[in-house]
Amino acid sequence: MMSKIITVIGNGAAGSSIAGNLRNSGFEVKVGVRSPENSVNTISIEQAIQESEEIIIWALPYNAAIDLIGKYENDLKDKIIIDMMNPLKGDMSGVETFNGKSGAQHLQSQLPESHIVQTFNHVDAPVLENPTGAFQFVVGSDKDSVNQVANLAKQMKFDVEVIYDLDRTKETEAFAFLWIYYSAVINQNFTAFLKLHK
Repeated sequence: MMSKIITVIGNGAAGSSIAGNLRNSGFEVKVGVRSPENSVNTISIEQAIQESEEIIIWALPYNAAIDLIGKYENDLKDKIIIDMMNPLKGDMSGVETFNGKSGAQHLQSQLPESHIVQTFNHVDAPVLENPTGAFQFVVGSDKDSVNQVANLAKQMKFDVEVIYDLDRTKETEAFAFLWIYYSAVINQNFTAFLKLHK
């Protein structure tokens, strides 16, 4: 049975929105931040990880997450890590790769005993909180973890398509960049197209 307590690391626009959706979907949410004294209803990242149950959502800028992640490798062992981050290049010309690996693959290499599942990384903050059927890929190599995250996303009112292969995050991160490019650079709403038609 899926835990009813979900941990979110980060309370920027994306982190706050995903936490809001989770609460509205009936989950208890613990939000970990660097400076909990500066925001309400948050705790330190260290406390959030130590008190986490099965699922932890990383909602930080990618580089900030990578800088932190190694510190908590032992605490994150056997956890499902939802990667909703995009490793964007600073000049917005594309996504970073790491010796040929996607950001999610690189994250998995840093946390070899955790289960990385990538999703929630190709919609904007308002849609994260109120999806109304918006489409998300759920991608990872551990089938049980992917299925748990897919079920979570469905409870949060997303339409999902699962891919049981973390290597495919090379393509899904490129897809996420396309959405970001349309939204941030061209200023055209791409989210409306992200619905799964069967």
